[in-house]
Amino acid sequence: MTDQDRSFISIEPSDIIDSSGKSFIVAFKCEANGLNFVVAHSYMGGDKDDDILVQIRFDEAPMTRHWWSLTSSHEVTLADMQDVPGIVRLAKSGNKLAVRITDPLDGESATSVFSLQGLSTQMAKLPCAE
Repeated sequence: MTDQDRSFISIEPSDIIDSSGKSFIVAFKCEANGLNFVVAHSYMGGDKDDDILVQIRFDEAPMTRHWWSLTSSHEVTLADMQDVPGIVRLAKSGNKLAVRITDPLDGESATSVFSLQGLSTQMAKLPCAE
């Protein structure tokens, strides 16, 4: 048992915009290395490096593509720490976030939209979000 902070804010989708009907959540989570952005989803196999394709779009900004790592459970994907500050900045000032996750193992994908209303206020409560 440690005193390490594991606070988090999770966001459930306000809209699932593909025919698969699969949903997932995104979260901002305090870890030993600071604030993390995570995507929790059903099992995905990933590529040879255990990465999946994550495409994100804030409001009307251009979509960005990222290859992010699956955790050992293959049900959570962690954003690269170098991407987190930009995601946090855009999430705090944005209204909505669209995320598409794609498993390169079988091409299966899911897309959801998340409302960011009130996120900035909630993020201020996270001890690791400075």
